[in-house]
Amino acid sequence: MPLTLVLGGGGSAAIAWHVGVLAGLAEENVRLDPDQVIGTSAGAIVATQLTGPAGLAALYERALTPPPQHLPAVDFPALMSRLGEIGAGASGAREGRRRIGEFALAAQTMSEADRRAEIASRLGRTSWPDRPALLITAVDAGTGEFVTFHRASDVELLDAVGASAAVPGVWPPVSINGVRYVDGAVRSPTNASAATGASTVLVLAPLLPPGGVQRELSRLDPPPASIVLTADEAALTAFGPNPLDAGVSAASAAAGRRQGRAAADDVRRLLAAHRGEGACADHAAGVEVTGRADSSDR
Repeated sequence: MPLTLVLGGGGSAAIAWHVGVLAGLAEENVRLDPDQVIGTSAGAIVATQLTGPAGLAALYERALTPPPQHLPAVDFPALMSRLGEIGAGASGAREGRRRIGEFALAAQTMSEADRRAEIASRLGRTSWPDRPALLITAVDAGTGEFVTFHRASDVELLDAVGASAAVPGVWPPVSINGVRYVDGAVRSPTNASAATGASTVLVLAPLLPPGGVQRELSRLDPPPASIVLTADEAALTAFGPNPLDAGVSAASAAAGRRQGRAAADDVRRLLAAHRGEGACADHAAGVEVTGRADSSDR
């Protein structure tokens, strides 16, 4: 059964942290070969980069000196608070997402064309890969519907990733076949519940969803064996008050690399169990501990 890697959102800080974690794992001879990668927001960018021509070492070096980007002046904590207020009191989760989509559609941002070019400069590829299977998450700005894009969706990979990374109020919703989409993190920073059919899941979650990742994984039937690695205190300090700022990338990558190396033994055991070579250690089902590999085998 499939091994799934889930990469959550969190701006430039998350892009660098993800790459750092994976580079740290590789340095400890833990090499992932997932059947599926689920990317949300920043995680969608990294998921696509991982299938491109650049190796982890090159991606890590790029994280240390990221390309410039157009970032409007934004008070990130205030924006997150505002989005929470917009969604509060809605009749349901989808209605809350629709309200946030309405806010995003009305916001003054850079043009879609300029943002598309910026995303393209980061990806390293323009076509969907054969393997691993990519699943890119987004939200319909007009209806609040959660959607996943994949190879069979008849959607350009660049547009799918751009939609997933369209932070409301910061970057423009992305037009796809007459519909405009916003950041998949409007639903969840990880959307780990999209890992249907997976027997083993590794989640990298720099920013945790409400209720935690294990709550999302518990919706899967059967729940997979899993490890959830979250940003520790040092990494969160590296992210700073605005994780969208590319200026935090170098420190975030270094923090992720350190965490990846520290989590190597836990992840190695998870992969061994997936291959039928042993049992997953630390059976801590339903618990998420920031900054360490939280594993479950259910």
